[in-house]
Amino acid sequence: MGLFDWIFGKKSVVDSLKNEHKKIISIYSKIVKLMEKEKFDRLPKHLKEFYYTYSRHILYEDNYFYSKLRKIYSHDKNKQLFIKLKREEMDEITKFIEKFINKFKTHHDIRENFEEFKKEIQVIGEVLSARVKFEESELYPLYNV
Repeated sequence: MGLFDWIFGKKSVVDSLKNEHKKIISIYSKIVKLMEKEKFDRLPKHLKEFYYTYSRHILYEDNYFYSKLRKIYSHDKNKQLFIKLKREEMDEITKFIEKFINKFKTHHDIRENFEEFKKEIQVIGEVLSARVKFEESELYPLYNV
């Protein structure tokens, strides 16, 4: 069994990444429910889980998905530019999430800045939802040519 098989099992890279999307959205939904119930003490644990799952997804995407896309479209400058731009967009999303996670490490941080927390978690949800829809409908199909 190679490293790829160990990481993804029998699923394709795209199927595995879509499964990761479901996990990320599920954890995000738990965070929102806890936020709505003002369960401040439970939020940091789920934020860490969210960030770990998100970071792992980005690592897989970088190492397996984007690297293969660059090879597939190595002779198509337009697709190369498109792929590069989409990867850079993902970097910006990641920076925002990292800043958010670092700002709200403890339940005290969340409680003391709750309105800001609510606004930023909503932005993260909107951005991730739009990105997942885009990746699954337009970006991932480029992989299976």
